[in-house]
Amino acid sequence: MSKQSFHIPRNFKVGIKILNEVYPWANFFQGAILASVPALLWIYFHPSWSYTTVIIYFMFACGGLFFLGLNGINNDTFFGYFLTWFKFRKHRRLTNYNPRVKAEIKPFYESKKQNSAVEKLKEIYEKYKQQLDLKQHEANFNVDKNARVYFEDDEGYLEKPIEYMSDKELKAIKKQNKKAERAARKERYAKKKKQKA
Repeated sequence: MSKQSFHIPRNFKVGIKILNEVYPWANFFQGAILASVPALLWIYFHPSWSYTTVIIYFMFACGGLFFLGLNGINNDTFFGYFLTWFKFRKHRRLTNYNPRVKAEIKPFYESKKQNSAVEKLKEIYEKYKQQLDLKQHEANFNVDKNARVYFEDDEGYLEKPIEYMSDKELKAIKKQNKKAERAARKERYAKKKKQKA
């Protein structure tokens, strides 16, 4: 038997040809499913429309949905696109911007940068000047060693300092403290009763 070879062009598609365009079979069946929805609704409710109204309804509703399913969305089938979208929404992970990364971590290109001898001497001199300025600043002012940086984006993740709390938050803290004091008093009173008994 002689071996036969077939030349397949680049634009070769397996599917159904509609209006000089070849569509995949999956798109055709999904378009038929979408087009059947308004048809089934018309059969179920069976409104008393005229023939022209029924023809217009089937042309626009069924025909529009059929071509929507036939063309698909973003080179994907209609149902396949929404299935991928729902999977993405279900398994996606969100990351919030953290300003501490910029304040506390240096970029890799700055840490790996190799400076010349003159630039290194300049850096040593600048660091020495900064240390002297810090010592003078500490001598002139009382620096709180327990002070910490608090960003607006830290709200909900770190404990908010009292200085940045609103009046409502301060009132809520006072209520919590009063409740804790009452609970402590009750415990003390109960212990005294037990000791007397």
